[in-house]
Amino acid sequence: GLVAVPFKTMQKTYAIVGALCIPMLAIVLLLLNGRTKWVGIRYRNSLLTSLVLIVALLFFVFAGWLQISKRFRKPMVQPSPPRAVFMTRDCSSDWL
Repeated sequence: GLVAVPFKTMQKTYAIVGALCIPMLAIVLLLLNGRTKWVGIRYRNSLLTSLVLIVALLFFVFAGWLQISKRFRKPMVQPSPPRAVFMTRDCSSDWL
């Protein structure tokens, strides 16, 4: 092949790096474009832009928390399937 790295490994690495770019970009845009002193009043984030960036950041934090908590969660014991219970009647006394 052209590359010495297996395709699955490369695909997973690409997904992880891509998933890290969005929250980092949101943080940078909130910090840099949120200050009038640095970018001026004209280019400062609007309230809507700031809210969208915060929601994106919170989504990725929540998704990351779900993945991390799934790794540390104790495996649940699978309950055994319910057994069919048949009512049996002792018929030996019917013959007396």
